[in-house]
Amino acid sequence: MIVRRITSALKIHPEEIRLVALIAALFLCLQAGGGMGDNAASALFLLRYGANYLPYMYIALGGLNFILALAYATGLGRFKKDHFFVWLLGGFAALILVERVALLRPFSGLYPALWLTISGISLILGTFIWNLAGEVCDARQAKRLFPLFTSAGILGSVIGNSITGFIANALGTENLLVLQALLLGLVLALTLRITHDYFKPVGKSVKRESLLNDLRTGLNFVRGSSLMKLIAIASILFSILFFGIAFPFNKVVSASFPDEARVAGFFGLFSSITTAATFLVSLFVANRLYARLGIVNSILLLPMAYIFGFGFFAFNYNLSGAVTARFTQLVM
Repeated sequence: MIVRRITSALKIHPEEIRLVALIAALFLCLQAGGGMGDNAASALFLLRYGANYLPYMYIALGGLNFILALAYATGLGRFKKDHFFVWLLGGFAALILVERVALLRPFSGLYPALWLTISGISLILGTFIWNLAGEVCDARQAKRLFPLFTSAGILGSVIGNSITGFIANALGTENLLVLQALLLGLVLALTLRITHDYFKPVGKSVKRESLLNDLRTGLNFVRGSSLMKLIAIASILFSILFFGIAFPFNKVVSASFPDEARVAGFFGLFSSITTAATFLVSLFVANRLYARLGIVNSILLLPMAYIFGFGFFAFNYNLSGAVTARFTQLVM
């Protein structure tokens, strides 16, 4: 009776309960592990390598993300998705464990490699979860169930980030990576079950163009569209603005705490509060803003948030200023 009331309130049909439970658990585990891994990699890099090197890391991350996005899109289009997803998750979990073992005898280049690895994995897994959900949900289901999956992911992120400090102090910052790998293993098991039970049979394969031709086609499309040119320029500028606040934020945080466990704990606490605030704003404030200001005018709040953040940071270059600027940026 209670289950029926809950599923009815969440608009879950009886035949969807098992599927929703599997995908929601996958979202929760993936986001919880990702939060812990990101916090660990950031803390280790900042305290053991140096925050001053972050601008170079951002440049390297841009190139790496471009390559990873191309590789992921290529694999998605050229292999069976169920096999591709399983090998992807298994490879990521193995790579994280290898880097954790390498931390037993660390060398200077390991920390940048770890930071790039965790950041790149986060990018790909953030795309993977929606590709997986899209494979097993039709358009009508997506309207009802995707917000539920998002909520499960937010809950996972809040949980993972909230316990980061406790685990870092109890087990060591490096072992947050082990927990991320274990949670990825659980995600892999859930993915195996979902793909086996719910993926549709694959039809006759379609011959694909070469990756180079795909890139050339996309480039020509963007060059020929005034709208896409503006979107490309805006994307570049917003990336610059994003890291323009992220860099001083990370630098101030790394200078405010004596060891990586406390830095990881701070990142976890900050991320959990920011994620929860973002969820509440999107749930209770966003629709009212759209109705009152319109969507286009509401979008203009984002550059205004950056102006506020830079201005506040300029006069308060300390931990409170960093937290205020970064919080405003991420929530908006």
